[in-house]
Amino acid sequence: MNRKECRVRARSLEAALHEVKEKYGKDALILRTRELKKRKRGGLGYETLYEISVAPEKEIRPGEPPLVDTSDAGQSVTGNAEKIRKQIARLEKLTSTVRKIEDRLRRMLPREDDYPFHDLLLEGGVSSHTVDIIADSFRKTGGAREADPRRAATDHLERHIKVAQAGSWSDVSGTHLFFGAGGCGKTSLIIKLAGRLVDQGKKVAVIALYPRHSGETERWRVVRKMLGIEAAAAYSLEEFRRLVEKFDYHTTVLVDTPCILTARKLLDDEFKYCLSGLECVNAHYIFDLNSAGRRLEREIDLYGRLGADFCVLTKLDITPNKARFLDLLTSELRPFSFINDHPDFEEGLHIATPDKLLSLIGASREGKIPAEEVSFKLNYQADLPENNNTGNSPGNESLSGGGDFQERESISI
Repeated sequence: MNRKECRVRARSLEAALHEVKEKYGKDALILRTRELKKRKRGGLGYETLYEISVAPEKEIRPGEPPLVDTSDAGQSVTGNAEKIRKQIARLEKLTSTVRKIEDRLRRMLPREDDYPFHDLLLEGGVSSHTVDIIADSFRKTGGAREADPRRAATDHLERHIKVAQAGSWSDVSGTHLFFGAGGCGKTSLIIKLAGRLVDQGKKVAVIALYPRHSGETERWRVVRKMLGIEAAAAYSLEEFRRLVEKFDYHTTVLVDTPCILTARKLLDDEFKYCLSGLECVNAHYIFDLNSAGRRLEREIDLYGRLGADFCVLTKLDITPNKARFLDLLTSELRPFSFINDHPDFEEGLHIATPDKLLSLIGASREGKIPAEEVSFKLNYQADLPENNNTGNSPGNESLSGGGDFQERESISI
């Protein structure tokens, strides 16, 4: 693209043309127009924009948009990056040790506290470090002086809990990648989410990225037939990109990824570059609150390294310390997208709301399930194959809908 080329974007083609005339004159040369899909900020769907590329005959004056520079600068990787990463890991380990010592000392010493949820949060598994941060913030806002401190504490927590901007399942669209450790419940959650979306009349496709064995591809064969969705396995990034781009904007694409703790290729620059070239992509990191303290800290770090957009909570039916999700908010206010609190495929999946999250610590305002949470029926549940590690290595097979598997071009990893 020529450096003299400029772009204008608007929500309608008419508005874009008007802006072109205003900024570049009625004689500006229009090179091309195109329709774009852009991920909604903070939401689980996308919006449509129109882009016009022009080559203005007049010179760009101060105050007008800068010329588009399409040179590919790339990213330089310094030799000190790995050293810095290791040093940060050592500091984080030291910080974790210090916090554990603080926890023990605080439990041994007598305490005078005016934060009404102090004991409730500690009993719910929240670290004392996180409780202290929340309590200090509560005091600074004057909540301790309110007539009803418990209600004030609930209001305070609600203001600091961020969720995706989605009021119903119909708001879920675009491409959604799900990351997490092995056994955290990724596949089960994706199956339940696919069922919810199919219930809403949506077209759904599932991509199994880097499947480990034939048992995983067989599982998606069965789910494809049960729910009437499309499914495919991708064994390379090029194949993954082509599959995502193959589906139209009316199809919601759900991506099942391998264990983030062992699949290091998910953290490579090549993978991040691949995602940056796709439109309307949301990345979700699935947290199992039953993980040990150091393991949870490591996964919080991976959430940041992946550049994930949302947190997902799973296996809450077997989690004794449900309030522990507040530990995810200590360093930054990470938004939540979905909550899964039941093992059955027919129920338990919710779009995250502040009240639903508050109910995990016993501070819910209403204590009732929204009308949107109506379970769907998943037929032939007994036919789902176990997701085990046995079986032959997978061939490069397509899981696309419409009968038996279709053979496709072989692509090496």
